[in-house]
Amino acid sequence: MGAMQAVAVAALCPEVTTLSLQHTWMCDLAGGDADRIDGWTPGWSEAGQYFDACYFAPYVRGTVCNMTAAMGDDLAPLSRVIALYNALDTDKQISFDQNGRHNETGGGYNKVYQIQGDPVSFDLDEVVILDNGYAQPQE
Repeated sequence: MGAMQAVAVAALCPEVTTLSLQHTWMCDLAGGDADRIDGWTPGWSEAGQYFDACYFAPYVRGTVCNMTAAMGDDLAPLSRVIALYNALDTDKQISFDQNGRHNETGGGYNKVYQIQGDPVSFDLDEVVILDNGYAQPQE
């Protein structure tokens, strides 16, 4: 829950200059209505949106944001974390741990892919995976 709370603090306190988020839970609570994986989150409600990290994201200003997401996370599903990333309107980058789960690394085969900018896209025509394991958008 710390990452979700950190987004709220950054949104409410303009003094925050750096935000580091790992496996952010409570993102995109309405995502189930759009057929995104639910994960371990409550369903959307009008009152519950106040706890949704995506609700606070547009209010985060002047902050550098570094995020990590685990591609095998069943508590904070990747699609929900990407919704948060895309909702942030700040200098940001995200790293994807290919075989990671919530608060776990991927073990023996653990590639990490990084993307900077907006929005995150997994269209193979737009993203190139380099030999070093980093993803970069096509120029």
